[in-house]
Amino acid sequence: MKKFIILTLCVCCYPVTFSQDLVKETLVNDSLQKQVIKPLHDSSRSLNTARAAEASKAQALKKGKDGLSKKIKKLVSKNKLKIERDTLQKQVDRLTENLTELNQRILEKEKQIGEEKRNGEQTAKQEKENGKNEILVNITDSYKNKKFDDLVNSSTKLSVQRDMKLVGSNEVLKTVLSDLEKYFNAKELLAQKFDAAKIKDAQAQLNQIQQPSESLDKLKENMENYRTFNDGLKETIEKIIELGKGQSVTGEEIQRQRFNEILAEFSSYIFNYDFNFMDYPYLSDIVLEIIKRKQPDPDAKKILAKLSSYIFNYDFNFADYPYLSDIVLEIIKRKQPDADAKITDILQKL
Repeated sequence: MKKFIILTLCVCCYPVTFSQDLVKETLVNDSLQKQVIKPLHDSSRSLNTARAAEASKAQALKKGKDGLSKKIKKLVSKNKLKIERDTLQKQVDRLTENLTELNQRILEKEKQIGEEKRNGEQTAKQEKENGKNEILVNITDSYKNKKFDDLVNSSTKLSVQRDMKLVGSNEVLKTVLSDLEKYFNAKELLAQKFDAAKIKDAQAQLNQIQQPSESLDKLKENMENYRTFNDGLKETIEKIIELGKGQSVTGEEIQRQRFNEILAEFSSYIFNYDFNFMDYPYLSDIVLEIIKRKQPDPDAKKILAKLSSYIFNYDFNFADYPYLSDIVLEIIKRKQPDADAKITDILQKL
């Protein structure tokens, strides 16, 4: 019974105890919740928030660091470029300085060359002037105190024209040279076909020469007689043509006789007109041309015989070889005595 009572008390007392313990535990949990867990949660949330903020700051710092790194790289690159630029600038400055010095030396050289060139030109000009003066002295000496006849014999038209360009303002020499030029211009007309107008003008020029001279007087006389000698030669050629009309010039003896008749006519012309071949070069050339055409060629027979032999031996046909035929005919033409009609063209020259 005693045991039962104890057990009953135990059983009855257990719920009260359990309940008390539960209350106690609940109180304890509430206290923990308020005093420990909640603060811990709050602290954890705060720490998480702070951590997130710090992480954001860290991210921002990282971005800032990356940006600074890029800026640093750019600054380093710029610094290298600056160093290179400064180095190049120094080189440019040195080259500029060297170029300035070089240009200065070039200017000095050019100045020196210019001075030497001017000195050389001045020297050359002076030497030229000295040479010109020396030539002028020589020219003056060659004409000074000499007779006009001597000057005519020692000068030519070309030498006179050359000296006229060198005498400068020497009026005495100019007059002498001008007179000589007039003389040679007039004399040239006697080597040309007779032209009455030119002859008249030349005679007027010769009359202006005041110097005494046998050569000048002789030239005036020849100019005065040129028309007479020209007409006389024309008449003589016409006589020669008339003599040959109706006569054959074949045969060596007849050719010689014909040639002698021509010479006789020319001899008569020379005697009657007192013709001097040296005084009238143009008329002299005409006389000699006619004599040359009419004079028999002593080798003509031999040449013609050889041509005949060539034609026979080679059975040469003129029609087959026109070029060779022309050569053969030209030789025959030159070696045969000319017919009278051959000198009629000469009359056109008078």
